[in-house]
Amino acid sequence: MWEKTELLKNEFQENINYWKAYLRKKAKFLFDENIDLAIVDEIKSNGYKSTHVIDENLKGQPDEKIYNFARQKSLIIVTTNTKHFWPNNKKMPLKTSPGIICLESNPGDINKVLFLLANACYYFGDSAKMLCGTKAKVTEKEIILKIQGTTKIEFMKIDLKTGDFYSKV
Repeated sequence: MWEKTELLKNEFQENINYWKAYLRKKAKFLFDENIDLAIVDEIKSNGYKSTHVIDENLKGQPDEKIYNFARQKSLIIVTTNTKHFWPNNKKMPLKTSPGIICLESNPGDINKVLFLLANACYYFGDSAKMLCGTKAKVTEKEIILKIQGTTKIEFMKIDLKTGDFYSKV
C-alpha cells in the first residue's frame, strides 16, 4: 500500500537541488543491448555521456557482467529488461549499484523508450550520483524507486501526472 507524503517530496527536492548545485555532473549511461542505438545517439545529442553494451564488447554477456562493468565505470544502466534487472538484488545488489533505470516498454518502441527516459532524466539526469544504490522502474504513469535503506529495502513512488511522492507502508 502506498502512502502520500509531503516530507519525502520535500526531502527529495532538497536532495535534487543539492546534487544539481554541488555536483553539476550529468549522469552517464550504459544502454543494455535491448535499447536501440538510435536512442543512444539521441541521448548523446542532449549532452549526456552514453555508451552501449555493443560499444563495450558486452553484447550477449550475462547481466551480472554488465552490472559489474557499469559499477566500475560509474555508469547508470538503462534497460527494458525489467524482468532480470529489477528483482535481482543478490547478483546485482542495491548497496553497490551504480543506478539502474528499468523502462517499462517494448524495446522496439523508440518514441516510448525516449519518453520514459526523458521522465527519468528530468528527476535524475543532472547528477551522476543521484541513483547510486537505487533501481528505478519507469512507466508512463510513475517512477518506482527501490532504495537500499540502513536495515531494509525501501520503496518510493513518484506520480508523474501530479508530481506527488508516496512511500510504501
